[in-house]
Parts: sequence; C-alpha cells; structure tokens
Amino acid sequence: MGTTNTMGLKEQLAESEKLYRETGHYRGITRLSLKEAEPFRYEKVYSELRGAWFLLVRRHCTFLPPQS
Repeated sequence: MGTTNTMGLKEQLAESEKLYRETGHYRGITRLSLKEAEPFRYEKVYSELRGAWFLLVRRHCTFLPPQS
C-alpha cells in the first residue's frame, strides 16, 4: 500500500477500492488494534466521533429547504 502523502486523490480512491475488493473491509483494515489493546479508550474516541457526527448531521438538516 502506497503512502497517501505522495498519492493524488484518484490514486488514493483506486487504492482504497482495490483493498476493499481484496479484503471486503474499508481500506483493507481487518483488525482494530486500539479496540483490542485499549477497549475503554477506543469506546471513548468512538463515542466522541459519533456524537460529533450526529451534531454535524443535525446542523446540516436544519439548513435544508423544506421538501414540497
């Protein structure tokens, strides 16, 4: 797998799709090492990211025009 610092967006997408086809997992990641090594820290990070994502979605939805 190449480094994303030297790859353009198209190359990164192609690499990601290739890894997904080969492994069936996003970017070929089959193990979550942080989850295995530090499950409490993993859950804290996951819950913070999930909360931020929900907040972003809620803010975005408030700016959508009403559907007719």
